Amino acid sequence: MIDLHCHSRESDGDLSVEALVALAEARGLTAVALTDHDTVSGIDGFLAAGRGRRVRAVPGVEVACQGDGSLIMHVVGLWPDHRDPALGAMLAGIRSARARRNDLMLERLAALGCRLDRAAVERLAGGGVVGRPHVAQALIQAGHCRSHRDAFDRFLGRGKPAYVRRELTGAAEALRVLSAAGAVCIWAHPLMGNSVTGALVRRVVQALRPAGLDGLEVYYSDYGATDTRNAREYCEAMGLLQSGGSDFHGGNIPGIDLGVGRGGLCVPDALLEPLLARAREKAAAAGRPRPE
Repeated sequence: MIDLHCHSRESDGDLSVEALVALAEARGLTAVALTDHDTVSGIDGFLAAGRGRRVRAVPGVEVACQGDGSLIMHVVGLWPDHRDPALGAMLAGIRSARARRNDLMLERLAALGCRLDRAAVERLAGGGVVGRPHVAQALIQAGHCRSHRDAFDRFLGRGKPAYVRRELTGAAEALRVLSAAGAVCIWAHPLMGNSVTGALVRRVVQALRPAGLDGLEVYYSDYGATDTRNAREYCEAMGLLQSGGSDFHGGNIPGIDLGVGRGGLCVPDALLEPLLARAREKAAAAGRPRPE
């Protein structure tokens, strides 16, 4: 069993990268990927923690980007060269846009009577990328909300009074930068949107494959059996790679556990080798070191 979609405290998870590797090994996983939002700051420590262990530590990153129209896509890049300057520059720009968004959310919360100290929110992120889960945690600590779910339901969820839409990099540009850095590019949880249809998936794949889109997340914590079957069929019909992961954040998103998601997730080991083979192809094409 593998888990190729996980977060640490370098973004909005609550475990260190070392603890994430140790937990993956304790759970008997064959491979675990670190895919923090908009940052590769944890990869060196993550890879170091994985040396000599039974579990394979797969470096990665997750980037939210703008598709056509109102479509927001999340792309997981696996095995990127995390020292690539162009990748670093793109991620730095995304983090700057995130910081502007966070300031606007704090302003809206203050206008709603929930004033939070920005420094306190940043401390909750522990030096990592600040996201809505950290704002939710600050709301709880300040006594404004009872739980993360309460914070998102009342203030921070999409369409709620403190929600601010993110400034996003275009999907094609994000895929080009990730691919140039040698990453295998997976469209994460593509079937989670209410308006996502098979026709839309095929149209998006056709448009973005030339930019470097390699596959779909077929296994995901919030998929039902029909979602998994449909995603697998899309991959088979279009010759895409299959991937999967829990989207583990630790206690910051309760109910999703490493490797098993909400209890029924099982990402097959057999998916790993085709993904690694593609990573080696892309690394060779980009003149990058061969992933192992």
